[in-house]
Order: sequence, then structure tokens, then C-alpha cells
Amino acid sequence: MRSRIRAEQERLQTSAQPVSAFMLVRVEDDIKFVNAKLDLLRQYGVTKANIEEIVSALREHLVDLSFEKPVKEYRDMRFELKDKVIEWPACRLRNIPNKGVEVEIRMPGIIASSAKGFVDNERGFHCEFMPPAFYSL
Repeated sequence: MRSRIRAEQERLQTSAQPVSAFMLVRVEDDIKFVNAKLDLLRQYGVTKANIEEIVSALREHLVDLSFEKPVKEYRDMRFELKDKVIEWPACRLRNIPNKGVEVEIRMPGIIASSAKGFVDNERGFHCEFMPPAFYSL
């Protein structure tokens, strides 16, 4: 018997409702990793300029980062589905004191589940098919 949570995860994998992927950025190599993952979303309408804006913001925070200053900013992202375009503040950059900058990408569940190579739980880019309210701080 499937649990209600598992049923919700499966539903979100085929829906336009947002799910979140997270990455903790501590060094330049982490930014390169985030850039490569965001590039995988270009086939879904995310633009190169949008990716460059996010990467630039990450570099600024990393250069000036004592990991103690509060950082919380949102960047808009645009996603294209077959029947509609979705634009929302989908990228959140947030300071995790003494750890780094958390990057949260909110995207339609259908994109997260079909963007080949996007989800990589080995290096910490973690995607859960649950609405952001489920695990927001």
C-alpha cells in the first residue's frame, strides 16, 4: 500500500506544481556544478542570461562571504511547458551561517523529473517531489 506522501511525490512528478532542488555553494567548483545543472534546464526555457545572472550573484556572495552576513535574495526564472509558460521567483540564494550559500531552484515537477541528468544526489543537488511548504524553514 502506498503512503499518502509517496502518492503526492508521484503526482508532483507529472505536474506543473513547483518542487525544489538544493545545492550548497562553498567554493568556485560548486558554482561550476550549479552552472552545469542550470544549463540542463535551458531546454525548458531557462535562458543563458538567466543562468549567468544567478552564477554572477553566487560569485559575488562567495567573494564577499564571511558566511555570517545574512543573504537572502530571489531571482526570477522562466520555464516553458508544452501548453504554458511559467515565470516566478524560482531561484533563492540564502546564507547558511558558517557553511556557504544555499541555492534553491523551484521548478515544475514535470521538469525536475524529466531533465535528464539534473537530479544528482551524489554531489548534493537534491530534489524532492514535495511542495516547498513541506520542508521550508
